[in-house]
Amino acid sequence: MSLIYQPPLNSNVQFKLSRSKINFTLSKVIRSNATEITKNMKTSYYTKGALVLFSLFFTTVLAAQNKVVVIPMAGDDLRTVYEIGKTGPAGGIVIHVTDGGLHGLEASHEDQSASAEWGCFGIDILTMPNISSAATPDPNTGAYNTQQIIATGCGASSAAAVASAYMGPNGITTDWYLPNKEELNLLYNQKHVVGGFASGGYWSSSESSSGMVWIQLFDDGVQLGSGKNFPLSVRAVRAF
Repeated sequence: MSLIYQPPLNSNVQFKLSRSKINFTLSKVIRSNATEITKNMKTSYYTKGALVLFSLFFTTVLAAQNKVVVIPMAGDDLRTVYEIGKTGPAGGIVIHVTDGGLHGLEASHEDQSASAEWGCFGIDILTMPNISSAATPDPNTGAYNTQQIIATGCGASSAAAVASAYMGPNGITTDWYLPNKEELNLLYNQKHVVGGFASGGYWSSSESSSGMVWIQLFDDGVQLGSGKNFPLSVRAVRAF
């Protein structure tokens, strides 16, 4: 594969690309007072990543020029690598990463409610398991649970509906949700990174029974059951 880059006037850069090696030749021509100066450079650049960044510097007694060329390698993976505490793809704060930072979980910068009920008190949502112990993980993601809670008709002001209605800091994303109890614990573990939390309880989307849901206290991290009709805080998360 070859790429010809069209540089500014009086310059020419040619690149030959492969998966791991780039050969390039550059000719820079500077004219001043009828004197022509030509500088040629041939070299190779080895890369492990998906992006090659060339900073080509030319300095003469007459002028100095900095030229930057960015070339994506054919067939390479150009996805962004995220870190905990940094900004996520939808503008939230990254609280968990997997696959070397390619995927993970981001959280909203602020609560979506300080006093939302979970809703559906007395109704057992049959598409979600009843989790009887804090030590038992929820087999479903919060995204799945949120969809089931909303589909059951637990109310427009329910914790799941409030979390799902969040559009992100950029106001355009639509896939935020109420975390399950494991995702909520990941959020608690990074509470000082994210910030803005109340000291009381936060809803998870993990159901315990027809009248109870798992919550987490953000002052000490304890997870326990709470009645669905009790007002608690909501913080939306989003998987990427």
